[in-house]
Amino acid sequence: MSLQFNCIEMPIKTEKDVWEAMKRNDQLAEKLGFPPTVQIMLRLALEEAAVNSLEYGRGSSHEPVHLSWNVDNHTIRISLKQKGSRFCIGKKEEVNVSSCGRGLQLILNIMDKVWLDEKEGYVIFHMQKSCH
Repeated sequence: MSLQFNCIEMPIKTEKDVWEAMKRNDQLAEKLGFPPTVQIMLRLALEEAAVNSLEYGRGSSHEPVHLSWNVDNHTIRISLKQKGSRFCIGKKEEVNVSSCGRGLQLILNIMDKVWLDEKEGYVIFHMQKSCH
């Protein structure tokens, strides 16, 4: 099935919003034809990115995290825009056994492409996955 649109947007203010975003993400991934095992990984990547944005990205700002999806044929790009500045997104070879700090490494290993943009006091975290 071919599916294409420029953007669906959703503000993320609370963990309840994260759950709603994960449901929408599941629907998009299914429509794009991602196998169930990849759908659950996309759900995990979105959850990690959104929760990290809420916990670490907003700081004292009460502005929501701006979540958007862009779909082009069999590729989904998920973007989270928040107040802040660039941070390091490099893959690490060592295994993190602590109780936190694994989210970004999970995302980097699940998604095909991950990158950051900075614009006017905002950082935009992009994750992209193609259905092969």
